[in-house]
Amino acid sequence: MTPDQALEALKAGNDRFVTGTSLFPHLDRKRRYETAKGQTPFVTVIGCSDSRVPIEALFDQGIGDVFVIRVAGNVCDTDEIGSIEYGVDHLGTPLMVVLGHESCGAVTAVVKDAEIHGSIPKLVDNIGPAVATARKFHPSLTP
Repeated sequence: MTPDQALEALKAGNDRFVTGTSLFPHLDRKRRYETAKGQTPFVTVIGCSDSRVPIEALFDQGIGDVFVIRVAGNVCDTDEIGSIEYGVDHLGTPLMVVLGHESCGAVTAVVKDAEIHGSIPKLVDNIGPAVATARKFHPSLTP
């Protein structure tokens, strides 16, 4: 599959999802048996951990179709970058997609300078520079 074909498959699947005509492909016993032997996804996707953004469902794809890396705020540190490299280099996915979404809690926390605790500050440290750049070039933006 070429990168263009992979992108078209994602667009077609998303159209089905949006119109309520999802096919829910590759979820049967046969597919589970096939993928137990190895995986051959056609795309690597980095997306948010937000439970309202189910990546395989949004693109109407099934087991073994999409190599997914999920992290709150779509920020990439060495673990996520290593996972992306695994998908692209080791699994040979012809396409890599960064899937953002509206109302991201991690991004909103940085934009609103919310009080955060535990390990979350380390996670959102990577979001701060992007927020600063957006504010610099688009000062009228609001959370």
